Amino acid sequence: MIKFQDVRFPDFADNAIGNQVQEDVGQLIQRSQDENWPDETTKRLITLTIRKAIAADKLSQLGRQKDVAMLRVQRSEAARRRALDNKRKIIVGAVVLRMLDDAAWRTPLMQLLDEKVTRPADRSLFGL
Repeated sequence: MIKFQDVRFPDFADNAIGNQVQEDVGQLIQRSQDENWPDETTKRLITLTIRKAIAADKLSQLGRQKDVAMLRVQRSEAARRRALDNKRKIIVGAVVLRMLDDAAWRTPLMQLLDEKVTRPADRSLFGL
């Protein structure tokens, strides 16, 4: 007769799966005793139950790894977009600063800056 204490359970990364497999094996042992199953049948069913739980645990781990990898990709993409946005701003800023040196562009650009730049610290950069 197989006893619950005789069954060796692996360590599961997902505690819910570990708890469920122990409960399932306990019910399986109880049923085997109630119905007088041969020990070999019980052992085989316990083995299959544990293997199924191991596979579910591995799948759960892979799902978590996928989620972490997806988050890493999303963060990397966001950083790439920020870097491109900063690069565009730097280029446009450099072009506008060069245009300020040209007398034909200086007055309209200064008027535009005077209208659009509102923060005092930013305005002082342009002498507004």
